[in-house]
Amino acid sequence: MKSQNVVNYYENNLSTIKKSFPLIFSQIPENPPELPQNCKIVENQYGSFNLIKTHSDGTVKSLYGVHDPVIESQKTFRKLDLRACDILFFVGMGLGYHTLTALQQFREKPTLVVFEPSFDIFLLSLQYLDLTSLLSYPYLDLYVGAGFDFRMIVGKYISPLLYGKAQLLSCFPPPPFFSDIYESGYNFLQEWLKSRQESRITLERSSRRIFQNTVENLPSLFAGQSLRHLRGALKGMPAFCVAAGPSLNDALVDLKKVGNQGIIIALDSAVQVLVEAGIKPHVVVTADFKEINFEKLRNVLDNIRDSVLIFALGCNAKNVSAFLGRRRVGVSSQIDLLEKWLCKYLDIDCQLPNITSVGQTALFTASALGLEPIVLVGMDLSFPEGLDHARSTVFRSYPRPDSILLADGVDGRMVFSQAALVADKVQIEKVIAEIDTRIINTSRRGVLLKGTETRSLSEVVECELKEQLDVGSVLKELDWEAQITIPEIIHAYQVMLTDLSCFLQECKVGIGKVKRFFSVKVEKSKVEKRSLAKKIVDFFEDFKNRWADVGNLLSAARFKEYQELKRCQIKLARNKALLAVSEVTVAEMEIIRDDLTSVMEAANFFAKRLQAQLYYYQSLYHLSMIPVVAAEKTDRLIKSAEVHLLGKQYWQAECNYRYVLAAAVEKRNHLAALCLLADLYCDLGLWVVLWNHLQSMEKSFPGATETVIYHEKLQHEINELLDGIKKNWVLGRKEHVRRKMMEYLNLVPDDSEISTLRDVIYILDEEDARQVVEDAKEKERKNLSWQQLLMKAQAYLDVGDAEPAVGILQGLSYENIEKSVFCRESIGDIRLREKDFCSAVWHYRHLFADDVISQKLRERFSQMKVG
Repeated sequence: MKSQNVVNYYENNLSTIKKSFPLIFSQIPENPPELPQNCKIVENQYGSFNLIKTHSDGTVKSLYGVHDPVIESQKTFRKLDLRACDILFFVGMGLGYHTLTALQQFREKPTLVVFEPSFDIFLLSLQYLDLTSLLSYPYLDLYVGAGFDFRMIVGKYISPLLYGKAQLLSCFPPPPFFSDIYESGYNFLQEWLKSRQESRITLERSSRRIFQNTVENLPSLFAGQSLRHLRGALKGMPAFCVAAGPSLNDALVDLKKVGNQGIIIALDSAVQVLVEAGIKPHVVVTADFKEINFEKLRNVLDNIRDSVLIFALGCNAKNVSAFLGRRRVGVSSQIDLLEKWLCKYLDIDCQLPNITSVGQTALFTASALGLEPIVLVGMDLSFPEGLDHARSTVFRSYPRPDSILLADGVDGRMVFSQAALVADKVQIEKVIAEIDTRIINTSRRGVLLKGTETRSLSEVVECELKEQLDVGSVLKELDWEAQITIPEIIHAYQVMLTDLSCFLQECKVGIGKVKRFFSVKVEKSKVEKRSLAKKIVDFFEDFKNRWADVGNLLSAARFKEYQELKRCQIKLARNKALLAVSEVTVAEMEIIRDDLTSVMEAANFFAKRLQAQLYYYQSLYHLSMIPVVAAEKTDRLIKSAEVHLLGKQYWQAECNYRYVLAAAVEKRNHLAALCLLADLYCDLGLWVVLWNHLQSMEKSFPGATETVIYHEKLQHEINELLDGIKKNWVLGRKEHVRRKMMEYLNLVPDDSEISTLRDVIYILDEEDARQVVEDAKEKERKNLSWQQLLMKAQAYLDVGDAEPAVGILQGLSYENIEKSVFCRESIGDIRLREKDFCSAVWHYRHLFADDVISQKLRERFSQMKVG
C-alpha cells in the first residue's frame, strides 16, 4: 500500500515521458502496476521512500538499505565535480533519488546516462517521486528494460569521452533482490570506461607525437608492400602470436619446435626473449609511439633482418626507419591523414578495423593475412606471482598496490591485473568477436579471454603444426617491392602543400576579422558589434565547411587545444540562456580566435614536415633521371644513400651501401663501403650491429687503420656501458642497469661479473614480484578449493561454455599431480564430445599407462565411431 502522505506523481511523469521518450512511453501499461505481495514501500522519518522485498526463505532486503536515500545521494555528489562536457553514467536509478540529486548538484549541465534494467522499479519511481525535472532534462539519455545491449549503446559516447570525463555510479540492489543484469552491466561499463580513459590519456599526452610519427612513417608505408597485396596470402597457416608475458618463460621450449611449420609473430617486447633463446620470429609487430620503445629492438636488429615488420603508422618512427630488413607492411585504423588526403591520390590499402595496442595490431593483421589458427603465447595481461614480463625483456614494471585490479583468470581463479591491461583485454576480446578466425589461448595463469579456445602450447605444437609447411620459402616467394611510384608521391605532397598554403591564408584572414571585432571601441553601437560578430560567425562556418577534410586531418596534431575548445563550446551552448547577449558574443569570438590560432599552428607544423619529405622525394627523383654509366654506378648509389640519410630512411641508406659493397671490385672501394656502413651504425647507436659488422671488416681487412678506429669507438661505448651499469647499480636504478646490461652482454657475452649481476637482478625481480603480491593482499582474491573449482567448471559446462571449464581443469592438472589423471580424462571427454579427436587423443595419451583407463578409452572411441 502507498503511504498516506505520498502524492501521486504518475500522470505528470507519464506526460513528460511521452514528450521526451516516446519509445519508452509506448511500453508503459495503461494502469500503474500493483506491487507484488512480497514487496512494500515504506516511508522513513525524513519523508523519503524505500522498497522492501521479503524472499521465500524469510530474508528481507531493501533497495536503499537502512540509510536515507536523499542524505546518501547528497554525500555521494558532494565529492564529485562534473562540468558540462562530462558524462555521469548510472546503472540502475532506484526510485530516482540519486538522479534527481545529480540534476540539482552541478552548476554546469553534464550529460546524464541512466540504465534501468528493471521496468518494475522504473514504474514505481514514477509513482512515488516527482521526476518531471529529470525526465525533461535536455541532456538525459534514458534506457529502460532488460532488452538493451550495453555494447551497442556505448559506441554513442566514444567521441564525447575524448573531451569530457566520465563518472560511473550504481543504484542497483544486489541479487537476489533483482536480476544480476545490473552487476554484469556495471562491470562491463567499468571495464569499457577504463579502456576509454586509457585511450584518452594516450591522446592527451601524445597525440602530437603520434601525428608526427605517422608523417615520418609514410616513406616506409610507400616503400613497403600493400596490405591489399598480402590479404589472404598465408591462408590456413598456423600463427603463434607471442607476447612478453611471464608465461613466455615456460613456452620457449615448445616454441623452438615450431621452426618453419608455423609463423611466429613476435610483439616487439618479446623479440629480445625469442632471439636470446635462439628463435628468430618470422614477423615482428610494433605499435608503441614512445621513443624509448626503440630499445626493444635496437640490440636485435641484425637478428631480424629477414623478418617481416608490421608497423602501426603512429608507432615510434625509429622502430621503422632503423629496421634493417626490406619486408615491411604499414597498417592503420581510421587515420584522417590517409582518408582525407593520401587515399585520394595513391593506391593505399593498410586499413585494419581498430588498433589501439600492439596485441590488437598483431591479431587483426594475422587475420587479414589469412592465418589460422592464431595461437596466443605469453599474452597473460596479468601479474602471476607479481611478475609482469618474461625474464629477458628490456622493460619491467611493478604496479602500485592501489593500481592493482582483479580479473577472471584462465584457471578459474582471480588474477592480479591493471587498468591498462584490463583495457587491452576488452579490446582484444572485441577483436576476437569481430574476426572470423579460430583463436587459441595457451596462457595457463593469465586473464580469461572470451572467445578463445583453451589449450596448452604442447598440445597445439603437436596437433596444429603442418609438417609439409615451410614458412621461410612461402615468405621468400611473396613480392615485397613497393607498389607506389615517386612521381605519384610527389604529386600528392604538392597538392596538400598547396591546400595548406591556401588554408593558412584564410586562417590569417579570420584571425584579422576577430581582432577587428575586439578593437571596436566600446562607444560603438551594440548593433554594429553584433553585425560584425555575425559576419565573423558566418565566415567561420563557411571556412570550416570548405576545409572540413584539412580540419579533420589536423585535429590529431592539436588534440589538447581541440579538447579545450570543445569543452568551451559545450559549456557556452548549455548556458546561453543564463548569459547576456554581449557575453555570449564575446565568448563566441574568443572560441573562434582560439580555434583559428590553434589550427593555424598545427597546419604550419604539418607543412614543415611535408616540405622536408617532398624535398627528399624530389631529390631521389632528380637523381634517378640523370643518366649514369656503369663506372658511375657506385657514386650514384652513395649519393642516393646520402639522400636517404637526410630523409631519415636509414634502412634504405644501408641497402644502398650494401649494393656498393656487392658491386665494389677494387679493395679500396670495398673498404670505403664497409666504412660507410660502420659510420651509419655509429650514428644510430647500433653497437651490436656494428660489433657484428666489424667481424666482417676484420676478415676482409685485418689490421686496417679504419678497422682499428671503429674498434676503438666500439670499445669506448662498451666502457661507457660498463661504467653506466656500475654507477646506476650503486644509485639503485635497477631498470637503467637492466637496459645497459642487456646491451653490454650482447657485446661482451663472456663477462662473468656482469652475467652474475644479471642473475642477481633476476632474483631481485622475483623478490619485488613477491612484494607486489604481499602489498596487494588486501584485495579480495578468493583462494578457491579443488571442489569449488570443479563446481565452477561444471557450471560452465552446464551452459555449454566448454573453454573456461577446460581452463580450470587444465590449471588443476598442473598443480595437483595425484588428481591430474581425472582432469586429463575430463578434458579428453569434453574434446571427444566436440569431436576434436586430435585433442582428445593428446589428453588421453597421458592416461594410457593405466590398463583400466586404457580399456575405458578404447570403448569410448568405439562408441563414437559407431555413432
